[in-house]
Amino acid sequence: MNRLSLTALALATAACATPPTTPPPRQPETPPIASSLPYPETTANEQFEQLAIQVSRLENQVAELHERVEQLEQRLAASVKRPTRVHSNKPIAPPFASHQVSLKTENATALLDKAQQQYRAQQYQAATATLREADSGGDGSETAQKSMFLLLQVHQKLNHCQSVINIGQRYATRFSGSLNAPEALSLVAQCQWRIQQQDIARDTWRKIIQQYPKSPAAARARNQIHKK
Repeated sequence: MNRLSLTALALATAACATPPTTPPPRQPETPPIASSLPYPETTANEQFEQLAIQVSRLENQVAELHERVEQLEQRLAASVKRPTRVHSNKPIAPPFASHQVSLKTENATALLDKAQQQYRAQQYQAATATLREADSGGDGSETAQKSMFLLLQVHQKLNHCQSVINIGQRYATRFSGSLNAPEALSLVAQCQWRIQQQDIARDTWRKIIQQYPKSPAAARARNQIHKK
């Protein structure tokens, strides 16, 4: 009995000495880490404002381009209008200009020769047709001056006093240094006297005497004034 009691007592004591098994403590759960931070979503108004800013920038760029184009066009127009500078004192003639001038001179000389022949043959109407472009003195050359004075003489032969007065005055004004200038004014004065412009004719004679005092026309003018 004693051994049994002791054995039971030992088992009971061992059972009491063994601590009870406790479950391991629970670890606090860690919240999952987000893979990326969320960006705030843009609203419709913000998108509209961004588009408006982009449109405004584009409009400014277009305006700048237009301004540059206008400046380029102005420079181009100015360069086109600006005359080409030529270092030579004489203007550069077209390649065929000298040939044209030569032909024109030859033609004027031929017309003058033809008109002189007609004048000597007393073909005055034909001579006026030949010299129809000589009433202003043309280019002022010697041939042009001779043609104009011959036309003046032809009209004087035809008693075309108004033509004589007009052409004679133009000749004396344009070619005042010519030897034929006082003769042209003399023909003018004769026609003025003939069409009853006596006072004007006297003024023309005085003009001859004053401007060409040593010319034969001045001597005749003095005689005309004393006579009339």
